[in-house]
Amino acid sequence: MEALKNLPDELFALLKNRTLSPVSVGLSDASVFCCEDAFLKIQPLSEEAENEYAALCYLKNLFPVPECLFYGVKGGIAYLFTSRVSGKMACDPSRMKEPRLLTECLAEALKALWRIDPAGCPLKTNTEKKLRLARRRAEEGLVDLTQTDPDTFGKTGFRDPLALVEWLEDHFPEEDAVLSHGDFCLPNVFFDEKGLTGIVDLGRMGIADRWQDIALCRRSLIQNFRGDYTGVPISGFSEEMLFDALEIRPDPNKIRFFTLLDELF
Repeated sequence: MEALKNLPDELFALLKNRTLSPVSVGLSDASVFCCEDAFLKIQPLSEEAENEYAALCYLKNLFPVPECLFYGVKGGIAYLFTSRVSGKMACDPSRMKEPRLLTECLAEALKALWRIDPAGCPLKTNTEKKLRLARRRAEEGLVDLTQTDPDTFGKTGFRDPLALVEWLEDHFPEEDAVLSHGDFCLPNVFFDEKGLTGIVDLGRMGIADRWQDIALCRRSLIQNFRGDYTGVPISGFSEEMLFDALEIRPDPNKIRFFTLLDELF
């Protein structure tokens, strides 16, 4: 496997007696491998890669996250080696069988995250910063249109990514700042029979609008229950379950804004 060549010496020593298998779940462009007790993420050095390491350090004693076993950079490549979170992903078939319980668990995880005082968080991923990055990605042609919703661009949507950026800049919402995961999708949240065991993929974590997480959680629930990734739809879910569990009313404008913003990443 090409990605495992030229590893940092300290990481190579940690992996010496472990057998790694590639992981294909999720939409990340990183190369991810797992073994019995750990995960290895390999990706080009970026602000997001550094942010994930900083988030793991910050949350170590505040919230259930993997333990960072190694982080290093070699030849412009970032290597993150973490412990394996126990439990199962929120999109595991055993979880999907109970839609209401699943949405309640996800809501409790979000509430727990939001209870952390954001004033002490050094990570800033607010909407203004995301929009600046989104504009740069659009201008440099970095938006992968094959991974966007079919209705976002084209005849029924925006002309191109830059047109979407301009719309988002014109519809900038008032921010309700909390500690945000940034990509609160079902594969990134783990539970066991007792509750939340951990969250992973923390590259976009930081202080941001709470609707960043709500919008992506809602979309992930809809896509998974619709069977977008398995081809097998599962009945029994309605998005009202999520808002009931969160004890808030839907905000259609913010849901649309943050769902569309994520199309650019």
